[in-house]
Amino acid sequence: MKANHLQDVFQEELCDILDAEDQLLKALPRLAEAAECDALREGFEAQLRDSNAHYQRIERIFEIIGIEPAAKKCEAMAGLVKEGKQAISLKTPNGHLRDKLLICNAKKLDCYQMSSYGSLKKWAGELGLNEAADLLNSSYLEARAAEERFDELDVRESEEINHGTDKKGTEKTPILAFEENFIEPPIM
Repeated sequence: MKANHLQDVFQEELCDILDAEDQLLKALPRLAEAAECDALREGFEAQLRDSNAHYQRIERIFEIIGIEPAAKKCEAMAGLVKEGKQAISLKTPNGHLRDKLLICNAKKLDCYQMSSYGSLKKWAGELGLNEAADLLNSSYLEARAAEERFDELDVRESEEINHGTDKKGTEKTPILAFEENFIEPPIM
């Protein structure tokens, strides 16, 4: 990458987030399908709708700056999507544990989006691209709201794991409880 001006960096990162959103549009349906908890499934479905809107906004920004949309492979998102696939394949008799891992992955996805959209929004403002800045701010706010929703789901899943019952109504043993013979790691 060669960059002489903020405009160059802005365009490069816009190409990056375009690919990131494209990867999310493909990955989110699989994450939703893997969710045990209905609220988590709905959260992924809402994130899918948001990502579709983000993608359309990015295409509009390319129109504003007069450049043909061109995605650049987003390696960071590829890594996060790979982690999501690993979470889906987690072998556990308790779907809530998989959901905890899926929630963690969702929050990582949202944090990546917030970082990208936050920087792009700021740069668009500095470049005098006010409409683009507004569009990017909308995507930033949606990513932040999604992260907060997943954070709330994480708390509820912890309560379910520690105090709930399984689908058959059988009381569960807390999974997050530590073993009595837990040994503290040495402080270095």
